[in-house]
Amino acid sequence: MAGRLDEALQVLEQMSGGDCLEVQRLRADALVRAGQRDQALALFQRLFQRCPESEGLLLQFCEACSRLEVGGDYIKVLRQAVNVMGEHHELLGMVTHVKLLKREPGLALRS
Repeated sequence: MAGRLDEALQVLEQMSGGDCLEVQRLRADALVRAGQRDQALALFQRLFQRCPESEGLLLQFCEACSRLEVGGDYIKVLRQAVNVMGEHHELLGMVTHVKLLKREPGLALRS
């Protein structure tokens, strides 16, 4: 499987128009799946600075932080996502997860 992810990353890097948001989001997802934590987070940070109110990007960034087990960035990005999207149903599960990890079960039940 790792070989296929490497191949996918090479294709994404060689695409014309590779700077568009959608291609970069695919590349970030491939980096997460390949376990390339630092590269994935750096790319998400750049994309987040470029499009701070993109709901799809915010959800993807939150999911990546959760999958890569990045605590501090996860909470920052999750806060930004809640500020932009409000109490979106896809975010509430993530908020609950964070509250349980922070040993705040009462707040987790509220979300």
